[in-house]
Amino acid sequence: MNRNLVSLLSLSIVALVLGFFVLTSSREEQTNLTKVHFFDVGQGDSIFIETPQGKQMLIDGGKNSQVLMELSSVMPLGDKTIDVVIATHPDADHIGGLTPVLSRYDVGLFLTSDVDTDSEILKDLKETLHAHKVASYFVRGGMKIELDNDTFFEIMFPDRQTKNWETNTASVVGKLKIGETSVMLTGDSPASIER
Repeated sequence: MNRNLVSLLSLSIVALVLGFFVLTSSREEQTNLTKVHFFDVGQGDSIFIETPQGKQMLIDGGKNSQVLMELSSVMPLGDKTIDVVIATHPDADHIGGLTPVLSRYDVGLFLTSDVDTDSEILKDLKETLHAHKVASYFVRGGMKIELDNDTFFEIMFPDRQTKNWETNTASVVGKLKIGETSVMLTGDSPASIER
């Protein structure tokens, strides 16, 4: 009986070790790709990009803290940093979740368009950016955010002053380029701007 127990324990340990190596090798294979996650945050947008080198960018945060659950499902355990956060425009369904993100994660850089509203959500976001001393800038067409040698986000719009514009019309439009693949992300831009 004692021998059977020792054999069973030995087999269990071998199975656990093999399982660990299989899991580790499959994770290593997956890390060679840039991952783009389109989060389900209800109304609004939230897109998370992570390169093989671990550089991360979040574009918009949805309407509320739902984005935190989505981030925790794709970010490595214990990772509390995000390199770049972009708010395409200051409507609640795009920036409402960014204040909780800025409060929970160390954000290296915050970018947005130069359009303003009197909303409480935008006021809270600005206060949180200031409180956490996050470097913040307005984007301009032609800027390029390099995440790694193979992945970058190029700002296509706004290419002019948008301070007093309607918020959707002033949305940040950018091209995410990963190797030979590129995707245009348009925030809530109207068709005239998309063209």
